[in-house]
Amino acid sequence: HIDTHSAFEDEIFSLSLAGPCIMEFRRYQEGSWQSDSMMGKDMNEEDHESSLNFLRRAVYLPPRSLILLSGEARYAWLHYIPHHKVRRGPCCCTYVQYCDSQR
Repeated sequence: HIDTHSAFEDEIFSLSLAGPCIMEFRRYQEGSWQSDSMMGKDMNEEDHESSLNFLRRAVYLPPRSLILLSGEARYAWLHYIPHHKVRRGPCCCTYVQYCDSQR
């Protein structure tokens, strides 16, 4: 997402309180952005991403880190935290049938 321009000032701070994470940034060429809901059902994610015109950068955020988004990073780059966890070992939860890391 890109944080709405009208609700916030020019700088946005984000504080990581818990564990580490990887925040991904995407910068689409002007006019080429498409939402995930527009992705065709026959097209897998890799094909979809290679057909779009964007730059992607991943930033590792350690625990208790602070990131500042301003300027182009604030207004032109989408940012999100992908659905994955940075683990220090294997998952040991008791919900094996639901756990994405134990499959």
